Amino acid sequence: MKKKKSILMVSHPLGGGTDKNVRELISSFLEHPNDINFDFYLATLTTSGIHLKKVKSDFCSEDFFFPNSFSISSQNIFNFRSPIDQFLHILRLFSIDLVHFHHFLFSANIIQFLPHLEVPYIVTIHDYFALCPTINLINTNGNFCHACDPQKDMSIEYQSCMKRIKIPPDSLFKHREVFSEFLGKANAVILPNSSLKEYFQKIFKSISHYIVIEHGTKLKESISDRTFSERVTIGNYKKERNNLNVLLLGNLTHHKGLEIIKEVCSSSFAKSHIHFDLLGTSYNRIPNVRYLGSYESEEALELISKKEYDVSLQLSVTAESFSYTISELILSRVPIICFNLGAQAERVKRLKAGWLISEVNANAVLEKLIYLFENQEEIRKVKNSMLINKITSLEKMRQEYEVIYSKAMRKKIHLIEFSNTIKNLILIEAKANFSYWKQNKIFNRETNSRVFINMGKFIYRMIKNCLFAWNNRK
Repeated sequence: MKKKKSILMVSHPLGGGTDKNVRELISSFLEHPNDINFDFYLATLTTSGIHLKKVKSDFCSEDFFFPNSFSISSQNIFNFRSPIDQFLHILRLFSIDLVHFHHFLFSANIIQFLPHLEVPYIVTIHDYFALCPTINLINTNGNFCHACDPQKDMSIEYQSCMKRIKIPPDSLFKHREVFSEFLGKANAVILPNSSLKEYFQKIFKSISHYIVIEHGTKLKESISDRTFSERVTIGNYKKERNNLNVLLLGNLTHHKGLEIIKEVCSSSFAKSHIHFDLLGTSYNRIPNVRYLGSYESEEALELISKKEYDVSLQLSVTAESFSYTISELILSRVPIICFNLGAQAERVKRLKAGWLISEVNANAVLEKLIYLFENQEEIRKVKNSMLINKITSLEKMRQEYEVIYSKAMRKKIHLIEFSNTIKNLILIEAKANFSYWKQNKIFNRETNSRVFINMGKFIYRMIKNCLFAWNNRK
């Protein structure tokens, strides 16, 4: 039987859209065990170390933890202090054939070191961290900066942005230099929406190997289920009402347009003619809004379908890289109002799913809501014209990634392998570290002492085994 190739997915521990995409991508491969020639490992980078899962069917896993804090002896035997040391051990221990980066938070010097190894890797971009450590390109005025280029436009605005996140102003240039090399040497740079190209090509002019692959969405239960489709089609949409039912969907923060939404909801027109529901959470309380609570993405379509919503406000003030909420709303045939920024605007326009607002302010949004209240037939037309069947499925996403994986792994990796004895001992210790971390949930001084003791025992056992092997040599 042909040996399966091993793919290491690298992500952050913060959940959200990045985590959702990683899990759905792996799951889409695991659903075809007889056709797929890959084994998947998921590395989550944290400040204390690297959590590693060997992912199996139904996302069950074998768990390991590699702390960054080992210091065994004055001779630095098995000194695992830096993330890159741990990362290289993982590549060797699990015979990784390809690394797939999904985020760089807590990656420290890994991304600086990896381009110099003969390890093929690809990168999926989920936000703008590679362009700027502010992540979402929101400047100190609360506006989207369109990826400023201080060397070209002579702007000093970036200095305030760097000070806000407490790093030296000139760090922006070093940051971009590092990512220019890292992305430039990747086998492929995946963008979830074509709108990101504008900003990445603006800053990284020498990089051209971008590939657009939209995040897949589970379509089977929503589109093919005739009962569901009939509930949301135009035939059941009521004519001319005295109010609009407006859905706010997702977790609302500043960059999701929270301040603008509060201003819209507080207006006299909204209080008289609009019923607002929030399915999600908000950083601050929003007036004139009924809170329905948070939700799991698997529940979204069912929860949205319980009420006849006219439109949804998706008012991100940054250029989103994808937006799963847009997919959920389109599948539910809820028209969308959003600003003309990023993936939200590109998808709403391409899928004929709503209206784009050019000016990023509350008055422009209110004008559109008043227009739709007075012309409710426009809502009916959009509900009927949405191109639901153009949404990318999980299967299509999987097929596109499979091609990229296979192509990237044609490059041979040259890494020194551990002997089976040492490999098994290290794995045993990594499992023990995970069990201890799971009980304590934090790596503090006491935990480090425990790890120190465990590794001392590990070194003792390794030396003992080596002496046994030497004494019993032929």
